Amino acid sequence: MTLYAKYDFVPGDRVIFYDDLSREEMGEFPSRWNLDEGVFENVKMAGQNWILCSNKGMILPKVSPGPLPDKYTVEMEIWSEGDPDGWYTIRWFGPKDAEIGSLDLGYSYMTHLRILGKQLADRTIPRLSKGKHVIRIMATKTTLKAYIDQERVANVPRVEGFAPVKLGIEINPYHEKNKTAVIGAFRFAEGGKTLKEQLDEDGKIVTHGILFDSGSAKIKAESFKTLSDIGGLLTDSPSLRISIEGHTDSDGTDAANLTLSQNRAESVKAYLVANHKIEASRMEAKGLGESKPIVTNDTPEGKATNRRVELVKL
Repeated sequence: MTLYAKYDFVPGDRVIFYDDLSREEMGEFPSRWNLDEGVFENVKMAGQNWILCSNKGMILPKVSPGPLPDKYTVEMEIWSEGDPDGWYTIRWFGPKDAEIGSLDLGYSYMTHLRILGKQLADRTIPRLSKGKHVIRIMATKTTLKAYIDQERVANVPRVEGFAPVKLGIEINPYHEKNKTAVIGAFRFAEGGKTLKEQLDEDGKIVTHGILFDSGSAKIKAESFKTLSDIGGLLTDSPSLRISIEGHTDSDGTDAANLTLSQNRAESVKAYLVANHKIEASRMEAKGLGESKPIVTNDTPEGKATNRRVELVKL
């Protein structure tokens, strides 16, 4: 996790829109998106589903119209071939569909952030290797941070008058090399209370910031910030004892989910012991599988919300 030492992204905890394309029919237009222009279709590649753009265009997630939350996060998977693929752009729109901001990633190494007509960040990053990568945004009404994998490419401490009402995803493949470009899972969530606020007010922390490899208890490096915050909270409150509780969605069997959630809870405990020197006796690890959903599992957003780790004060 050393690459993530300066990585401070924490995903929002109330999922507004989530699409991993798992329900899509290949060759068709993605059903949970609106088309603005261009040619898009569902494809399977590298063992997962993607939205392919074969001609410049833009799609918008189907969400209720209205102002974006005061605090929110965006996470979008892309695929790089390791050489110029084209441009990926997340666009913000104000009333009457006027564009008021954009975050660009071009040719696997060029990034730009523009807000209200002003370019606020322009950073060149190391060229992306072949494989899956993630573009992330963490925003409030007056601040904005953007990341490509572990690289923070923009950090805007103050923005005035920036009030978007919707998001769009524009893709412009590199046609000079007959390229196509794809996006994968997309997560848009409202931010919530800080860890300490949750613990003080609710007696527990509900976090979606501890991530694992699919079907595994191996903690992903993107979890660094959340785990660091939890470790700091426990260090600053030496009398605090917690139950680390893993939760899954309803996919898979009850038994498998119970085992997986238990293993994940134990992985979090082991990490805090090894990396933050928290005494093991202060923590319990418990897997609850799919038995305690926060919301219904009937929608992709519901399943994404139910996949979580809770830290309950003992």
